Amino acid sequence: MRYTHWQRGIREAYLRRFRGLGKQDIVARPRGLTGGIAMPHTWEIVMTKRKLVTRKQLRLDYGIPYSIVHIRRLELVGQFPSRVQLGQCRAAYVAEEVEEWIEKRIAARGTSTVPS
Repeated sequence: MRYTHWQRGIREAYLRRFRGLGKQDIVARPRGLTGGIAMPHTWEIVMTKRKLVTRKQLRLDYGIPYSIVHIRRLELVGQFPSRVQLGQCRAAYVAEEVEEWIEKRIAARGTSTVPS
Protein backbone atom coordinates (compact mmCIF):
# COMPACT_ATOMS: atom_id res chain seq x y z
CA MET A 1 0.00 0.00 0.00
CA ARG A 2 1.35 3.43 -0.90
CA TYR A 3 1.29 6.38 1.47
CA THR A 4 1.98 10.06 1.03
CA HIS A 5 4.43 11.78 3.38
CA TRP A 6 1.78 12.93 5.86
CA GLN A 7 -0.12 9.61 5.68
CA ARG A 8 3.09 7.79 6.60
CA GLY A 9 3.36 9.85 9.79
CA ILE A 10 -0.26 9.13 10.70
CA ARG A 11 0.22 5.41 9.99
CA GLU A 12 3.35 5.26 12.18
CA ALA A 13 1.55 7.05 15.02
CA TYR A 14 -1.35 4.59 14.74
CA LEU A 15 0.95 1.57 14.82
CA ARG A 16 2.85 2.91 17.84
CA ARG A 17 -0.31 3.78 19.75
CA PHE A 18 -2.61 0.84 19.08
CA ARG A 19 -0.30 -2.02 18.22
CA GLY A 20 2.46 -1.35 20.74
CA LEU A 21 5.18 -0.96 18.12
CA GLY A 22 8.13 1.34 18.64
CA LYS A 23 9.66 3.59 16.01
CA GLN A 24 12.48 1.06 15.49
CA ASP A 25 9.86 -1.54 14.47
CA ILE A 26 8.54 0.54 11.55
CA VAL A 27 10.87 0.72 8.58
CA ALA A 28 10.21 2.75 5.46
CA ARG A 29 11.70 1.57 2.20
CA PRO A 30 11.34 2.96 -1.30
CA ARG A 31 8.78 1.07 -3.36
CA GLY A 32 9.88 2.32 -6.75
CA LEU A 33 12.67 4.40 -8.17
CA THR A 34 12.24 7.27 -10.58
CA GLY A 35 15.42 8.24 -12.35
CA GLY A 36 17.46 6.65 -9.57
CA ILE A 37 15.83 8.81 -6.90
CA ALA A 38 13.32 7.35 -4.43
CA MET A 39 10.19 9.47 -4.39
CA PRO A 40 8.88 9.99 -0.81
CA HIS A 41 5.25 9.57 -1.83
CA THR A 42 5.94 6.08 -3.22
CA TRP A 43 7.33 4.57 -0.03
CA GLU A 44 5.63 1.69 1.73
CA ILE A 45 5.65 0.77 5.39
CA VAL A 46 7.33 -2.54 6.24
CA MET A 47 6.84 -3.78 9.80
CA THR A 48 9.11 -6.21 11.57
CA LYS A 49 7.52 -8.91 13.69
CA ARG A 50 8.82 -7.68 17.03
CA LYS A 51 6.52 -7.83 20.05
CA LEU A 52 6.80 -5.75 23.20
CA VAL A 53 5.47 -6.86 26.58
CA THR A 54 4.67 -4.74 29.62
CA ARG A 55 5.68 -5.43 33.22
CA LYS A 56 2.18 -6.71 33.93
CA GLN A 57 2.43 -9.14 31.01
CA LEU A 58 5.73 -10.44 32.39
CA ARG A 59 3.81 -11.71 35.40
CA LEU A 60 0.59 -12.78 33.69
CA ASP A 61 1.79 -14.18 30.35
CA TYR A 62 5.32 -15.35 31.15
CA GLY A 63 4.88 -16.30 34.81
CA ILE A 64 7.76 -14.18 36.09
CA PRO A 65 6.87 -13.63 39.77
CA TYR A 66 9.37 -10.83 40.48
CA SER A 67 8.31 -7.36 41.62
CA ILE A 68 8.97 -4.29 39.48
CA VAL A 69 11.77 -3.21 41.82
CA HIS A 70 13.51 -6.61 41.66
CA ILE A 71 13.27 -6.73 37.87
CA ARG A 72 14.87 -3.27 37.75
CA ARG A 73 17.70 -4.47 40.03
CA LEU A 74 18.30 -7.46 37.75
CA GLU A 75 18.35 -5.13 34.72
CA LEU A 76 20.96 -2.88 36.31
CA VAL A 77 23.35 -5.78 36.97
CA GLY A 78 22.73 -7.28 33.50
CA GLN A 79 20.79 -10.37 34.61
CA PHE A 80 17.52 -9.43 32.89
CA PRO A 81 16.82 -7.94 29.43
CA SER A 82 16.86 -4.15 29.29
CA ARG A 83 13.59 -2.38 28.82
CA VAL A 84 12.60 -0.20 25.88
CA GLN A 85 11.49 3.29 26.92
CA LEU A 86 8.30 4.08 24.98
CA GLY A 87 7.54 7.41 26.61
CA GLN A 88 8.25 9.34 29.77
CA CYS A 89 6.16 7.02 31.94
CA ARG A 90 5.90 3.86 29.84
CA ALA A 91 8.41 1.08 29.25
CA ALA A 92 8.21 -2.43 27.80
CA TYR A 93 10.44 -5.41 27.13
CA VAL A 94 11.21 -7.18 23.86
CA ALA A 95 9.36 -10.51 24.01
CA GLU A 96 12.15 -12.44 22.22
CA GLU A 97 14.74 -11.31 24.79
CA VAL A 98 12.46 -12.27 27.69
CA GLU A 99 11.86 -15.69 26.15
CA GLU A 100 15.62 -16.18 25.69
CA TRP A 101 16.14 -15.23 29.35
CA ILE A 102 13.54 -17.82 30.41
CA GLU A 103 15.20 -20.48 28.22
CA LYS A 104 18.59 -19.75 29.83
CA ARG A 105 17.01 -20.16 33.27
CA ILE A 106 15.45 -23.49 32.28
CA ALA A 107 18.71 -24.74 30.77
CA ALA A 108 20.68 -23.79 33.89
CA ARG A 109 18.35 -25.37 36.44
CA GLY A 110 20.60 -28.42 36.81
CA THR A 111 23.64 -26.30 37.67
CA SER A 112 24.32 -24.50 40.93
CA THR A 113 25.04 -21.10 39.33
CA VAL A 114 22.46 -18.61 38.14
CA PRO A 115 22.98 -17.58 34.46
CA SER A 116 23.46 -13.93 33.65
